[in-house]
Amino acid sequence: MSTLTLEPGVRSRTRIMAVMAASVVLAVALVAAVNLAIPTLAASELHPSQAQILWIVDAYVIVFACLLIPAGAAGDRFGRKGCCWPGWACSRPDASRRRSRRTSSR
Repeated sequence: MSTLTLEPGVRSRTRIMAVMAASVVLAVALVAAVNLAIPTLAASELHPSQAQILWIVDAYVIVFACLLIPAGAAGDRFGRKGCCWPGWACSRPDASRRRSRRTSSR
């Protein structure tokens, strides 16, 4: 009975490929989520035309694509925590402002 022996780098390459595939799936899912929001957007108070909805979806995809590669490069350069902390710091004031607006309207 023969056994299959893998060279040392094969396991790490398999893991890297799995992470890359998961990243692609996540990117496609985020774009699909915008497409799923189209009926809600069309029924909103804004009443956008078909052309305006197309512009909204295309603008999201273009901005997302343009920021995805630089964000990956920043993650490589500064590490995971170095990229997450600035984003967290930017989102905190906005979240607290929304929270205070909600409590003051009650």
